[in-house]
Amino acid sequence: MADKQDFEIDENAGGGKKKLILIIVGAVVLLAAGAGGAYFFLAGGEDKAEAKQEEAKPELKPAMYESFDSPLVVNFEKRGPVRLLQVDLSVMMRDEDTRKAFRLHRPAMRNNLLLLLARQDYRELGTPEGKEKLRGEILAEINRVLKERAGGKQVEQVYFNKFVMQ
Repeated sequence: MADKQDFEIDENAGGGKKKLILIIVGAVVLLAAGAGGAYFFLAGGEDKAEAKQEEAKPELKPAMYESFDSPLVVNFEKRGPVRLLQVDLSVMMRDEDTRKAFRLHRPAMRNNLLLLLARQDYRELGTPEGKEKLRGEILAEINRVLKERAGGKQVEQVYFNKFVMQ
C-alpha cells in the first residue's frame, strides 16, 4: 500500500518554525533600523535648512526711539462722562534715515493723529483691545505719512508712554 517513504517524518521540520520566527524578527529589526535612519536623515536635513535660513536673515540694526514733543490731547464730543484723551507716544525705528524723516514730518503726523484720536469712541478705548486697535491705527497713520512724504520709510512699533482719559 503506502511506501515507507511517504510516511517518514523529517526530523529537521521543527526548525522551519524557528527559521520563520528568525526571519520575521530580522525583518522587523531591519524595518525599524530603516525607519530610524530615515528619521535621522530627514530631521537632520530640516535642521540644516533652518540653519541656512537663519544665516540668510539680515542682522537687525539696534532699535532707535523717538517721541512727539508733547502729548497729544483731544476733546471728545459730549458723548459721555469722558471728555478728554491725552496720549504720549514713542515710536521705534532701526535706521537714521527713518529717524530724520520722522523728525522732519512730525508736525504732519501730529495733525493727522489728533484728528484720528478725536474720532475714537471712549468706551472702546477703555478696553485693552480698543487700545491695541488704536495703537495699530496710529502706526498705520504714521507710516502712511512717512510713505507719502519720505519715500517709504517705516517705523516698526508705536508705544504708549501715557494714556489718560478724563
